[in-house]
Amino acid sequence: GTYKYSSIKKVEFDNLNKITIENVVPNPFKGNATINYNIPNNRNVTVSIIDAQGRLLASREDFALKGLNAMKFNTEEYAAGLYFVKVEYNGLSSSYKMLVKK
Repeated sequence: GTYKYSSIKKVEFDNLNKITIENVVPNPFKGNATINYNIPNNRNVTVSIIDAQGRLLASREDFALKGLNAMKFNTEEYAAGLYFVKVEYNGLSSSYKMLVKK
């Protein structure tokens, strides 16, 4: 039947290893698409396009700088439908849906 108050502690979550895909433009698209992503440090990244069945259609590795980066892909030969973009960085990954139109 007793209680005790503790001091309030501030908690901050470290986003140093966070990777995000900001967008794919245009989306939906046909032809060229630009994938915009953020990384916390200069490092090699791998950007991949995967179809709805999980098959890897394209993959490129590039050295990216801290902050916002962009990578272009030509999808002229892709059938209309749903695809996924995956960006891998330092053992982490992020994915994003994109739509190819006719």
